[in-house]
Amino acid sequence: GSALLLTAFALFTLLLFVAMVGTVGSIVAAKSSLQAAADAGALAGASAMGNAKSMDIVRSQATLFAQDNLQPGDTVEPPVIVNNDSEGSVAVTASRQVEISLPQLIENPPTYKVTATAKAKVFNSGSISHAPPFVIQAPKNIRWDANDNYQHSQRYTMQINPQGPNSFTYADVLFNADVLFNSDTSWQEYYSLLANGYEEECTLKTPLYYLGPAQGGKESVRYFGSRVERDRNNDVRKAKYGDERLMIIPLVDTLPTAKKGQSVKIVGFIGFWLESMDYGQLSYDDYYMDRWGQIHGVGSARYRDFKANGYFVKVTLPAGSYEDYNNRFFGTSQVRLVNS
Repeated sequence: GSALLLTAFALFTLLLFVAMVGTVGSIVAAKSSLQAAADAGALAGASAMGNAKSMDIVRSQATLFAQDNLQPGDTVEPPVIVNNDSEGSVAVTASRQVEISLPQLIENPPTYKVTATAKAKVFNSGSISHAPPFVIQAPKNIRWDANDNYQHSQRYTMQINPQGPNSFTYADVLFNADVLFNSDTSWQEYYSLLANGYEEECTLKTPLYYLGPAQGGKESVRYFGSRVERDRNNDVRKAKYGDERLMIIPLVDTLPTAKKGQSVKIVGFIGFWLESMDYGQLSYDDYYMDRWGQIHGVGSARYRDFKANGYFVKVTLPAGSYEDYNNRFFGTSQVRLVNS
């Protein structure tokens, strides 16, 4: 009889232990599944901050992506928290009720609520590579193309003398103030930067130095245009970081106009994808007439009317601005989970 009592107690303990092991396993599995859903929602919401016109859209995107990764019965707990500051963040919480497994011991076993929270935050990129040796003024009114889910802007043109709201100009800069461009070697280095970009990483703290205003020099424009000739992709919707046509251009508050060597402060970066180059007519600084009455150009040869047509591109979301670039994100940004 005493043995029977001990056996019954041991059996009860064993069943309880097995049940709890099963419950713990269910809780761990639920936590992992919910965490993946919360992570996906937070990252999607933070990525949407650059092109969403309202915080409701951000919340909707975060909820949608989280729900896509949830199992039936799981929920995204409201509210999805959005902080739209200079470093925007999105927090998502997902939950599931897990039944505490006590088979045949009680009729209505209790449940345990499992939750997982993820927060994603937007950071300006620490650095970019292949920056061209020129800067543009940070645009304040980019019009993103809704037909492409706001991944690129409407068509814009870079030229010496901007014409209209969808046109902008640039200023040439140096990454090394000691480069004087008094030799063929120095100029070849500069042409290489136009064709391939700066080999070192460029950050907001990288020193730049003013070289001169947009001039459209013959060799410079040709080397710049080689980006289009080398890249077979002619569809901006397929643009990706590393493409020959895609430049990550340093931004400044205002274009420098002072003497050569003036320090230039970078305030951000933006992607610009080259669609085409219109060179225009080649002109010269001066002319002379030969003994037979023929006109010849001398001095520097320039494409004064060249146009670089293309689109601003959101290389890594979020990027760009609608009305004001203060506390907004340009070019490459990083969206990272900050806790989970």
